[in-house]
Amino acid sequence: MTGWTIAAFTHRRRLRPANEDAVAVDARVLTGDMNAPIVMATPADGCLLMVADGMGATRRAR
Repeated sequence: MTGWTIAAFTHRRRLRPANEDAVAVDARVLTGDMNAPIVMATPADGCLLMVADGMGATRRAR
């Protein structure tokens, strides 16, 4: 069995002052803003993939 190629990318958008998103591929945990997608290969025998969509900080009243 062959492994997969995984790409991950996250950024905070314009309305949020902080980025709480996270992506985990096996033992590697990626958090925070990224300048470009990160591409990696998974092991052929499988791995754990997780995505956590953070809520970000609350918007301030105008």
